[in-house]
Amino acid sequence: MRNATIAALAAIVLLAVGPGSTRATDKERDKPASDSHDAVMKDMVGLMNEFAGILEKATDKASAEKAKDDLKTLGAKFQKVGDRAKKLGEPGKDQQEALKKKYQPEMEKVQRRLMDAVQKLAKNPEVAVVLGPALQEFAKKMAEAMPKPEKKKGP
Repeated sequence: MRNATIAALAAIVLLAVGPGSTRATDKERDKPASDSHDAVMKDMVGLMNEFAGILEKATDKASAEKAKDDLKTLGAKFQKVGDRAKKLGEPGKDQQEALKKKYQPEMEKVQRRLMDAVQKLAKNPEVAVVLGPALQEFAKKMAEAMPKPEKKKGP
């Protein structure tokens, strides 16, 4: 079970390798009007920071139980932001570069937080056992929320 939990955590961190930390409120994340790739990216970074915070607070069995509930809520938030991203479609090449330049430092920061949290969880089997199934479900929701890259059409 511990190895499965560690694998789930690692997969989640790898899924996060997207564009970076301004926290947006739930209301801001759900707003459809005048949405943009920049707004979606900002919200994704905020959600990743929220995810790191949840993992960092899971230090014992009781806090891990609370984290399970928080992960369910966070999974739903990721799905909403993912739906917004899917509606927007792929940004143009120039816009992708601009987003990467703008958010990469923040994403690297949150990825370090997530890796540190994962390492701490891996050393705490009591917490890992409680969070394992919730993290696997969260990873599934997160993967579903992420837009799939559009396939390039051949000549």
